[in-house]
Amino acid sequence: MNGNWYSWSTGSTPNDYVLAWRHTYDILLNKGIDATRLQWVWSVNRKDYGQYTAEEYWVGENYTHWLGINGFNGGSSANWRKWEWPNEILDNMTGRLHKLSSTKPMSLNAYATVG
Repeated sequence: MNGNWYSWSTGSTPNDYVLAWRHTYDILLNKGIDATRLQWVWSVNRKDYGQYTAEEYWVGENYTHWLGINGFNGGSSANWRKWEWPNEILDNMTGRLHKLSSTKPMSLNAYATVG
């Protein structure tokens, strides 16, 4: 979503993403698959890549149960990378997500260190 390294990442707009998310959510809800059977996690990368911000992809308070973050530590895997502490990787986006919704629980959906 707020990444640009997949071929399907670059041709859509945040509005396209939000509409697709909400459409899928509504289909499943209309089939009786509610929060007792399925929890929705809106998960973003630790920082923005490409021209849009994570906030522009926000699906709305009524269309997710959780907010999530993916954060990876590149370590020495490339000349321009450096080792980072978890708070260096996660704090900025955690604060940004909290501004979108202070009531939703937060999850760490993907985290790894390479290098």
